[in-house]
Amino acid sequence: MPETTPDTTRSSVVAADRELDPADAGACERLARTLCTRGDDRVDGPEWVSRARDAWEDLPLLLRREVRRFRRHSGPHGTLVIGGLPVDQAGLPATSTVPGSVQRQATIPAAVLAMVACGLGEPLAYLAEKSGALVQDVVPVPGQETFHGYAGSVPLSFHTENGFHPHPPDHVIFLCLRADHDRIAGMRVAGIRQARPLLTPAGREALFASEYSPADQA
Repeated sequence: MPETTPDTTRSSVVAADRELDPADAGACERLARTLCTRGDDRVDGPEWVSRARDAWEDLPLLLRREVRRFRRHSGPHGTLVIGGLPVDQAGLPATSTVPGSVQRQATIPAAVLAMVACGLGEPLAYLAEKSGALVQDVVPVPGQETFHGYAGSVPLSFHTENGFHPHPPDHVIFLCLRADHDRIAGMRVAGIRQARPLLTPAGREALFASEYSPADQA
């Protein structure tokens, strides 16, 4: 999707080439590996999540500082991009081609996602979505090219993540593991802080009507 939002807020941790400092990236990877080397390394297990929560405190200072700043105030775009996080390219399996694929066993990418999620708040998932897996694969699935969702290949229409639930998440985290063949895929985002001034008073009032309340859609 080439229409990636051009003015996405980028972390000050990201250097001019938009990459995390190599020393900090290496420290992140070493810490992530400690979450993948014990018997209780199932991502959805409470013991493993507890270890990831503790490990967050040992991530490089600049990364933790930037995530904390974003947690306090997400800015006009509501988006933070951090480049150069470790994904263990050599250990990546082939891209899944089956519907509903998730990551249950701890990997470097799953550990990185979990640690950052713990820095932002409390990791959660919904039982109705991919059996409640904390770490889910977002990949195109053959036969579902036109599906507007995690398995499709068409530009995804704008939506509120998990808007069906009375308690939607405060943050959604993505970690890109492998680029598409043409290297043109991207993500479109829209922040309500930018849209709100463009609305009329009547339009803003309409957004608080009951039909837009997540609690009424559950």
